[in-house]
Amino acid sequence: MRTRSEINSTEWFGHIPNGWEMRPIKALFRFSKGLSITKADLSECGAPVISYGQIHSKDYDGTGITESLIRYVPKSIAQSSNSSYVKHGGFIFADTSEDLAGVGNCAYNDGNEDLFGGYHTIVANPLLSSENKYFAYLFRTDAWRKQLRKQLVDVKLFSVNQSILGESYVAVPPLDVQRSIVAFLDSRCKPINEAIARHRMIIDKLEDYRKAVITKAVTKGLDESAPMKDSGIEWIGSMPANWSTTKLKFLCMSHNGVDYNSQDLCNQNDDNSLFVIRSSNLVNGAVVHGDDVYINKPVPKNMLLRKGDLVIVRTNGSRRLVGKCALVTKNEKATAGAFMLICRSSLNPYIYWALNSSLLSFHRGHFDTTTINQMSNEMLKNMIIPLPPHEQMIDIMTYLDYKCAAINEGVNRQEQVIARLEEYRRSLIFHAVTGRIDCTGGAC
Repeated sequence: MRTRSEINSTEWFGHIPNGWEMRPIKALFRFSKGLSITKADLSECGAPVISYGQIHSKDYDGTGITESLIRYVPKSIAQSSNSSYVKHGGFIFADTSEDLAGVGNCAYNDGNEDLFGGYHTIVANPLLSSENKYFAYLFRTDAWRKQLRKQLVDVKLFSVNQSILGESYVAVPPLDVQRSIVAFLDSRCKPINEAIARHRMIIDKLEDYRKAVITKAVTKGLDESAPMKDSGIEWIGSMPANWSTTKLKFLCMSHNGVDYNSQDLCNQNDDNSLFVIRSSNLVNGAVVHGDDVYINKPVPKNMLLRKGDLVIVRTNGSRRLVGKCALVTKNEKATAGAFMLICRSSLNPYIYWALNSSLLSFHRGHFDTTTINQMSNEMLKNMIIPLPPHEQMIDIMTYLDYKCAAINEGVNRQEQVIARLEEYRRSLIFHAVTGRIDCTGGAC
């Protein structure tokens, strides 16, 4: 529980403009849990729900309801919990995030249709005004989210509960000022959002092209004149006649990463500190530092990562990120987190390319239907990949290293543009919702 001085502090906000006030969210919204459902409960039609996976979508800006956010459950399930109903002007918060940046992500209900909070969500219904889009913008600021990050419940999945949300404070301008801020941000953010969407479409096309290049190389080889045969495997189709197929369990040893809790956390420079690799540390097939977690606890020797190991995301709110992988390229004191798989094999460089082909797209429909998308270690072991002769394997990897480096460079350029646009949007929103720029009377 926070002290009174912490509650009254406006450190996260700064100077409060005249006529504004600082109020606890629990004075403005009533909190309740989303529906206790799993992915197995989803249906083609019925009652509309928004769950945490959709809230964390990279394409969602948090300021309204879009069709892409909606999933459905049978009406009988939704009607069993009226407290999960989201009124117009209410919010659906994701109660967990796999990275610190996602803490506080929420969806704002700007419509009048029936809507329910889904799994891993907290519903916040308005107690006063139903005109709350100003708060949708405020909730997107890092300044406001600092209050939540100080009170996080766990570290494996960053968890936010109703108490943490309720005890956070918001700046509340007069309603006419709120409307001016919303109008200003709607007009200024729209072209930014459209530009970001265009660059993401380019990234999607580049990534589709990369997957097609990899899939063709690891299933057909580089010699287009080579005689072919039917592999008998749906995702592979025909393959060179001198290739074979095999399950991954015959090529590698794999196991889950290390489970840990908040008591195991330590600083990077502490004695025996161990870097924990999580999904956010995997970028373009490499392990990178940033938003790092370190632990100090005994770890089995086989869970200490070595150069050449392959780390694979086995659990994620986004289905497309399950199976994301990277090769460990240097020796350092590190292990993989609980939501990762550690794969050890001399063929890891080739297995990496196989996992970046259409292999995972084919298997994603078979991921565990729990509240979070999961690929079990057993599922990974039983995946079948094509296996070329060693010399051809080397040629394929050399070709893909060269070909995909150019594609990755194109993706990186687009991501840099998006990062600059997002930074500009964040700055714009922060300065507007904190009164640092005047959005009234068209002055802005």
